[in-house]
Amino acid sequence: MFTVEEGIVQRKLFTVIYGQPGSGKTHLASQASRALICDLEDGSSFLDTHRVKVAGYEDLIKFIKWVGDTNYHTIVLDSLTAIERYATAHTLKSTGWPSLETPGYGRGYAEMADNVKRILNGVEYLRDRMSKDVVLIAHSKVRTVIDPSQESYDRWEFDCHKTLTNPIVSMADAVMYMRPAVRAVSTRESKRTIASGTRELLLVDKGGALAKNRLPHMPEMVEFESKSGDELNAQYRDFWSAVKGSTK
Repeated sequence: MFTVEEGIVQRKLFTVIYGQPGSGKTHLASQASRALICDLEDGSSFLDTHRVKVAGYEDLIKFIKWVGDTNYHTIVLDSLTAIERYATAHTLKSTGWPSLETPGYGRGYAEMADNVKRILNGVEYLRDRMSKDVVLIAHSKVRTVIDPSQESYDRWEFDCHKTLTNPIVSMADAVMYMRPAVRAVSTRESKRTIASGTRELLLVDKGGALAKNRLPHMPEMVEFESKSGDELNAQYRDFWSAVKGSTK
């Protein structure tokens, strides 16, 4: 016999926030409920937050096992770039290869991707078994998308090896692209764009940036107005409250 369930299932979330340097990714993540940042790139140095530093790949595995038993609600991994770098170093050390190109036929990159997937398995462990929300921070780069149904186009995606993007997107409950808002300025000589001070968080993929949203009742884009530190923190906390509220 089978049990029929109805309604939204309450569970913890795995969210990816990516964007250009200085766009506010780590700051936003730091305002999630009882957040602990696993700071792999010193991205939280100027934030009043709780952080842990790790020394390498095996240390990161130990951190994931340890943090599940703490009373932190949100675990922030900052960043995917550092995780890929750690996985690459671990792959080369364990195989003796001088580079990922050495074995040929993409085998080195496949081995590195498998080591990154060990970290992703740890993320699933934290979310599904230890009831932790997990946020992954990533940098961004422009990549050409080849779509057989239309002409190829460029969009913002994670700055990582191409083999890592799909597994992360498939696993994530939400993928959000953070960027500074810009406005057009016209002069007699030319037109240009300048940053307005407002930050935008894209939750829906409309071609210009990779995004994903499983969360009901969330908008396609969220704007954070340029405010003082306390006011901006309040906006970020309100956002995370809306994220959690959307799953109820």
